[in-house]
Amino acid sequence: MSLHPARAAFGIGLAILVTLGVSGISRVPTPIHAEDEAVLRLSWRLTGASRATCRPISQEEQSELPVHMRRLEECDERPPEYRLMVRLDADVIEDRVIRGRGARGDRPLVVYGEIPMRPGPAQLEVEFVPVVADPELPALRFQGAVDVRSRGVVLITLDPDSRTLSARTGAGVPPQEIPR
Repeated sequence: MSLHPARAAFGIGLAILVTLGVSGISRVPTPIHAEDEAVLRLSWRLTGASRATCRPISQEEQSELPVHMRRLEECDERPPEYRLMVRLDADVIEDRVIRGRGARGDRPLVVYGEIPMRPGPAQLEVEFVPVVADPELPALRFQGAVDVRSRGVVLITLDPDSRTLSARTGAGVPPQEIPR
């Protein structure tokens, strides 16, 4: 079965036209954030803050278990709930409770989110504290001045060495300066 030369030329021409069209459209700059907007990004993971609740297993319960599954006590280990509070220039912009992830809620505590903010200097306060006070659990806090450019990002993250919250500021990149 052979293809008619006119149909082959039409198909090749159409393919070239579609390729050029897609290539041209992909070069159009699209702003992700408005010019007068910046982003506060919260990103950290807290591990090792779990607490175990144990209870002794009675002789009656143990007799119902196979020999290889018998143990003296049953423990349920879960991370505690933490309250995340974010203040920007004394205004509360985020206030929520963070729970362990997973079907049983036994995974590490993870904080990740983006909050729009206006560019320029601001006083930022972030608190990540246990809902039920416990001196053995870490309470994380950041308080300080940040100055972010238009379309920039302020990242609040957990410093792994000092186990404290720290801020990192990234400059905004206008669409025409994005490297290709």
